[in-house]
Amino acid sequence: MTDLDAGIDAEESVAREEVFKVFAENTERLRRIVLDAIGMLPEGVDSPSARALDGILLPFDLP
Repeated sequence: MTDLDAGIDAEESVAREEVFKVFAENTERLRRIVLDAIGMLPEGVDSPSARALDGILLPFDLP
């Protein structure tokens, strides 16, 4: 059982495997949505969000 707010009884709980399965089924969809949203942002706008990750080392490259 991984999600106590889904129910107190074992029959109503959410199994870790089910959480991972649903997450994996939706990862690519979420990636496309995020990339589409980023693509809709105006270019050349100077805002604090444009520099939000400055100085942070990420373990992966951003597109």
